[in-house]
Amino acid sequence: EQELRLALLESPRSSEANEALTAQLVGRTRELLRGQRYEEARRSAADLTASFPTLPDGWILLGRAYEGLGQIDPAARAQRRARDLAPDDPRPREALDRLGER
Repeated sequence: EQELRLALLESPRSSEANEALTAQLVGRTRELLRGQRYEEARRSAADLTASFPTLPDGWILLGRAYEGLGQIDPAARAQRRARDLAPDDPRPREALDRLGER
């Protein structure tokens, strides 16, 4: 991951490095969520949303991590952000329904 971040710093327009870093961060965060390691998943998803703020998956994962931590308000905020970025994706709407939010 550190090598990919350095590659992005050297060549921020490298879509190949962006895609690799995104895939790595998404995969790691999903793995942490599967293992119910919610605080680590929250940190990983926060890194993802900081690096790629327009990536809906990052916000969805951040919302899931907050949900796992029992932090409903931040979970709903993250899912609303994902919904705004990807209005046709049903996952944020389903999460908001589960959280009792709209």
